[in-house]
Amino acid sequence: MESPSSHASEPLVPTGGCPLRCLVGPNASIDRSAWVVTTAVLLLLDQRLKAWAIQTLVDPVVVVPKVFQLHLTWNTGVAFGLLRAWPQAALWASSLLTLGLLLYAWKTLSKQSPLGFNPHWAFLSCLSAGALSNGYDRWVRGAVVDFIDVMAIQYPVFNGADVLVCVGVVGLLYQLMVTQSKSSSTSLPTS
Repeated sequence: MESPSSHASEPLVPTGGCPLRCLVGPNASIDRSAWVVTTAVLLLLDQRLKAWAIQTLVDPVVVVPKVFQLHLTWNTGVAFGLLRAWPQAALWASSLLTLGLLLYAWKTLSKQSPLGFNPHWAFLSCLSAGALSNGYDRWVRGAVVDFIDVMAIQYPVFNGADVLVCVGVVGLLYQLMVTQSKSSSTSLPTS
């Protein structure tokens, strides 16, 4: 029988070094673990905001007159109301795109990455959480809950998930440009 003191020297963190690895497997990268946890947190926060909007925004709430209001709307289409006339097409097209995104993220983040912050997982988390949250709305509620209305620029009503998708896309594009710029500058011939 082992004495209780023999367990005192065992580390609380798994031998892989990242306590989050227990969520996605012992061989997962830190980036994948962070992506899973961050995506889940952002998804839950966005769904909570949408639940609040459904319960609270019976009438529009003007935050800044003629500039910004909170106004509950239901979007049966996709971005900017595209495919609104074909909600089933919007449902299946967005679901397939989301599935492709999740598979890409899982595969991309499966590689062991060096310690340190890599923004790739953070941008993929934003994109994944936004796509999953709007997808959840389409499947469960029959339409996406939108409630942020920037009246000053005549922009369509949107939600937090839309912001997450935009942050993810812009961040990934920026990261791609920086990576390509670095690789092209290192491959320039010297004279």
